Amino acid sequence: MWPVFFILDASGAETFVWPTAAQAQMVLLNCGLDIIYNGSLLFGIIASTPLVMSLGLITVVPASVVADWLVHGRVMSGQAIGGTFAILSGYLALQLQEGTVVGMLRRMVGVSAAEGTNDRLLPGKFLNDTNNE
Repeated sequence: MWPVFFILDASGAETFVWPTAAQAQMVLLNCGLDIIYNGSLLFGIIASTPLVMSLGLITVVPASVVADWLVHGRVMSGQAIGGTFAILSGYLALQLQEGTVVGMLRRMVGVSAAEGTNDRLLPGKFLNDTNNE
């Protein structure tokens, strides 16, 4: 792809200009963030499943909406709030189905996986049953 830039510059169709120091700094920052993003994605695929990670990547959309609201003061529309709720509830439902949230609850209350089945920490059983058996 690089030779195309020089061919277009030599032909006069496009003018090639080196980036300023501030632009180069932003490009390097973007490259560093991209390396962190891709490394985290690959680690997440290894640690969980490709399905969980691909659906988890969709949570970037609500995070961007919330970041725009916090950083720039942009008001979230009803559609954005509804979409954010739909994406986050879908991802949470997947986590519940995969057992990730139940495993986290087990660790929080000190119950090992060998002591019971996944349904042991479902809200009805956990809150209403003192014996949990």
